[in-house]
Amino acid sequence: MKTMHTAALSLLLAATLCVGSACDPKEEAPPPAPVVPAAPVHAPTAERLMVRAQERWDKGVKSDWVATYTFSAPEVKREQPLATYLAGMSIHKYENMRPVEVLSVSADKAYVRTAGLWTPIAPQVQRVKLEPGQSLTQDIEMIETWRWVDGDWYFVRPQRDTDFYAEHPDLLKATPPAEEVSK
Repeated sequence: MKTMHTAALSLLLAATLCVGSACDPKEEAPPPAPVVPAAPVHAPTAERLMVRAQERWDKGVKSDWVATYTFSAPEVKREQPLATYLAGMSIHKYENMRPVEVLSVSADKAYVRTAGLWTPIAPQVQRVKLEPGQSLTQDIEMIETWRWVDGDWYFVRPQRDTDFYAEHPDLLKATPPAEEVSK
């Protein structure tokens, strides 16, 4: 009986060693590295800026403010958390927004003239009594500031054209009004 017990124990020990060595992580082949597609490489061009501005507004006219927030420059995100951004944007409705032209591109900063329709939709606006045919919707034009960060353009801020040109008078004479650009 003792011999049988010893033989069984020896067999169990041999099986454990075989299975244990077969599962030895030192002898396993490393798992294949995951395939990560390379990020597209962009140049800081006016063409790329127009694409980014249009992509941002394609999401904005759908009120996808979380998606538009991803276009914000890092310093904008630091100063304005997502919740604050969403609260501010949720009271606006934009339609037919489009970048009209790039006004200027420098090494890491650019300006885009943007136009479209804007309607305020804050709760208090709903109490405004409008005459038949009146609307709160307005044609708007603004100048957007964008910054080149880590290989792409990121949105910094919009400004009324009057405020923008007060800060950048050198661009005033070189830029025709939007009506002339669209003709």
